Amino acid sequence: MKPKNNSNELTLTRIFDAPVDLVWDAWTDPNKVARWWGPRGFSITTKSKELRAGGKWIYTMHGPDGVDYPNIATYLVVEPLKRLEYDHGANENQKALFRVNVLFSENNSKTTMKMTMTFESPQRAKEMSKFIKDAGGNSTWDRLGEYLDEECNHKNVFLLNRVFEASIDAVFDMFTNPDHIEKWQPPNGFYMKIIEGKVEAGNSVFYEMGNNEVKFYGRSTYQKIIRP
Repeated sequence: MKPKNNSNELTLTRIFDAPVDLVWDAWTDPNKVARWWGPRGFSITTKSKELRAGGKWIYTMHGPDGVDYPNIATYLVVEPLKRLEYDHGANENQKALFRVNVLFSENNSKTTMKMTMTFESPQRAKEMSKFIKDAGGNSTWDRLGEYLDEECNHKNVFLLNRVFEASIDAVFDMFTNPDHIEKWQPPNGFYMKIIEGKVEAGNSVFYEMGNNEVKFYGRSTYQKIIRP
């Protein structure tokens, strides 16, 4: 989520494998929104929620470090199953930080969510983009996808969705070229070395991973590879 061309807006589009009424309820029902709202490790407590133009959603986010973040969102537009627009980031001591416009549409039982966050200046949008990244804010939408998958398919899944400023061929190479895999797959502070094997359907690679304190081994077996 980055501003483009010196814009004061941040945009995000996600497609969820769930009908729009379920996605809408996930956004608007306080009991359901509590199951996914916020980055991984965060939880929320809703004090009150008036889902109407002029109504307010008053809630507190609880960080994994024990810090609480009081929030007041004021709804400007509420079009059931279609659109939510609200001012976000306010609390008793500060005004709203930005405006959010969320559009919902359904096609073949899948819901497209298009969200635009508008700030007072391009500089503020750039600062907020960095803040969202550092706080793991993009994982909020992974959590929403996980919640919807559990509701629709009764599966406990883990989702990870990322957008890279690179060609699809370059990204595919990162996943299939052993020289690249060794450089990015291990966590920060770890090394990785592929000992044997091939990255091809029906085969596997055996690798070593570790740091100065620990070393372990693993094997990745490839079921299917279709470029790109």
